This record gives sequence, C-alpha cells and structure tokens, in this order.
Amino acid sequence: MRDDNKNDNKNVDTRIKSRANAGSRVLSRLDLPEDASGAEPCVRMFGTNSLWVENHRGVLELGRKTIRLYTSIGVLRITGEDLDVRLADRETVRCDGLIKSVEYEI
Repeated sequence: MRDDNKNDNKNVDTRIKSRANAGSRVLSRLDLPEDASGAEPCVRMFGTNSLWVENHRGVLELGRKTIRLYTSIGVLRITGEDLDVRLADRETVRCDGLIKSVEYEI
C-alpha cells in the first residue's frame, strides 16, 4: 500500500509541475509592460470624476485643487476642482472630483 501512495504522490507532483510550466509559458507569451511586477505606478481614470493610483509612495500635497503623489518615476500632480481623497492606503489612492489634468513632474 505504501508504494501505491508514493506513486500517487509522484503523479500529483508531476501534474503540478506540468501545470506550473504551462503557466510560465503562457505568461512569457503575454504582451505585458516591462515592469509588470507592480513597482511602477498604475494610473486609472474613470471619466473626469474619479482617478485611482496604485503603487504610490506617499501623498505630498492634498488640496481641493491639487493633489501631488510621490511615485517611483516622479511626482504625479492631479489638478481639478473639489478634489477629495476617498481612499488612501499603502498602495492605492482614489481621488474624486472634477479632474482637469494629470501630469508627472519629472
């Protein structure tokens, strides 16, 4: 009986490794940005009223007309009217309000 269990475990290990290799092959063929590891900021804008920034490194300025965030590639400046930060944690900032411009100070 023990030999059967060892063989079953080897078969399961082989299947898991095979799936992992298949997953690696698929990921290598995807057209991903150079740094898909999450180190660079990801900025998503929804219409003109909501903006999400992932992978920021801190809030530098917080005002009703300007919000500035420190990122790995420079300071991101968001300007607009009635800006408000609805969410701010270690990774993500969500800004709401009338967003007029988004630009990097490099």
